[in-house]
Amino acid sequence: MERGLEKEDQLTLKLLNTVEEKSDISQRHLASELGIALGLTNSYINRCARRGLIRIRGKSPRRYLYFLTPKGFAEKAKLSTRYLAKSLGFYRASADEFRTLFQKYETVKGLRVILSGLSDLAEIAILIAGAEENIEITAIYDKDSDQSIFHQIPIYSDYSTVPMCDLIIVTCMQDPVITYTELVEKQDIENVYLPKIFGIEI
Repeated sequence: MERGLEKEDQLTLKLLNTVEEKSDISQRHLASELGIALGLTNSYINRCARRGLIRIRGKSPRRYLYFLTPKGFAEKAKLSTRYLAKSLGFYRASADEFRTLFQKYETVKGLRVILSGLSDLAEIAILIAGAEENIEITAIYDKDSDQSIFHQIPIYSDYSTVPMCDLIIVTCMQDPVITYTELVEKQDIENVYLPKIFGIEI
């Protein structure tokens, strides 16, 4: 099970990950994946359905299909992020992703980047960007922050005052899906990057 999460959250995350990978999985196989009894697996499935995290459709009288709902994807992202934030691999995975991302723009001079969300992920992005000559993180946008500066980078709580940029990266770890959705309403979608480390496909 994933370290750093309470047991119920561990089971929920494992269930959501498994359902995302294979929608027609049997409850017996799912119980084996979760490492719990079949009856308890059925209970967790029903609980997730009541919470609106998954939809259940009958494939046959004895077989069901399970699908993650938008709420389920958001919950999966939140639990994945909480787990990653407490794991030793978080820094390495994030740093590798940002290096790969920034290398895609190595031919662009003076790429202006804004981070959306004051967090550990934002700090990692700042550190990796500092090693790239062509990347300039010009601002951090965080509507809930009462800070004005972070690592010598100004923080804006009002989006209308945020300076122009070429790329905006979601670094909010509390609600990355909501943050991404709000940003693509304000920016061209191709200029908004949702890190893969969140485990979300949009």
